[in-house]
Order: sequence, then C-alpha cells, then structure tokens
Amino acid sequence: MKFKLLENVLTSVTHRRNTYFIYMNPTSQELRSKEDSKDNRAVIDTEGNLYMEAMWESENFDADNLYSNMIHDDLIWFLQKEGKCPGFENDDWWDETGSLETGGVCVQRKDDGFTFYLGESYGDWIMEEEHWKKIHALFDLCKKKNPYLSFSDKGVYTI
Repeated sequence: MKFKLLENVLTSVTHRRNTYFIYMNPTSQELRSKEDSKDNRAVIDTEGNLYMEAMWESENFDADNLYSNMIHDDLIWFLQKEGKCPGFENDDWWDETGSLETGGVCVQRKDDGFTFYLGESYGDWIMEEEHWKKIHALFDLCKKKNPYLSFSDKGVYTI
C-alpha cells in the first residue's frame, strides 16, 4: 500500500508542473519513503532547522529516475514566503559575501541517504577556515534537532 508521510510538512508548492512538499526537520520515516524524490535540496537555518524539499510521485512517476528539479534559490524563495529563513540573501547565498552567518547553509542529499552534503553551488572560498567553523556550528545545531542525520563538509558532487 502506498502512503505519504507528511508529519513535518511546512507547506506544499506547485513548481514547474510538479507538486513539492517542504519538510521542516523531516522524520527518519519520511526520509525513508520510496515515493519521494532523490537528491533532495535542503537549507539549514541559523537555529539548526533543516528544511528539505521533496517531489512526490505523480501519474508519470519513475521511481528509478525521480530527481527533483527545485534548486536552492527556489527553495529559499518558498521558505521566505512562509516567513522562514529571512536572513538568506537569495541572490548570492553561494558567494562568500552570502548568508552563512545571517541565513544558514544550503545542503543536498545524495540519492536517498541520510547524509547531507554542501550544495553544489558553493565555490572554493567555502574551504577557508572561518567559513568551515560557521558551517560546522550550523551542522552541530541541526544534528541536535535531527540526530539520525549526518552532515559532510564535502560538496555533494565531489564524493
């Protein structure tokens, strides 16, 4: 029997003809669902909350090739419409003048695992020690709220 676990859904949105759910601190059951997308993009805010998008199956569902096409910019925009992540500078979060201190950090899940990696848009500047400290502080806050998750300071496509 197919079912949707929607315990921690903050909102749902229609984007590029798909329905997405945005979870706040998704449960381990929600992360195990085989009915949602892979490689989910997410944002960790300055309070350690994890907001993750998930595209659920539709009539054209292909479980082997279901990849979300919502990018971090879109996710941040939808979150800000809900009053979340106000400190994110949506037009330059990936830049070293961006939002690590005021907004948070963008991360992405590889396939359907429980590890989140840095978003693919971050440049080499992110490797500087001052930025690593901020990122790891955000990871620590998020880990307290989501103890079943792991976080990596590697880029999602460098693993």
